[in-house]
Amino acid sequence: CKIAVMPKTTLEIGDDTIWAFNVCFQTGDHGLLDRNDYTIGSIKIGKNCWIANSVTILKGVILVIMLLLELIVL
Repeated sequence: CKIAVMPKTTLEIGDDTIWAFNVCFQTGDHGLLDRNDYTIGSIKIGKNCWIANSVTILKGVILVIMLLLELIVL
């Protein structure tokens, strides 16, 4: 697992979220031609998420699990 959190960004992971091996979280990256041209953005993972093997989650991702079905059943 690789976690790279750039300055002025956050990585939020909700309760009961799990992930497999070889997962990468990166809140910033550089340009293809200019490696000094950085872009950044926070990552937010909701609660009760499951992140599978060999997944890369990049800057700006918001992953939320919707529980609408549970509300309808109740």
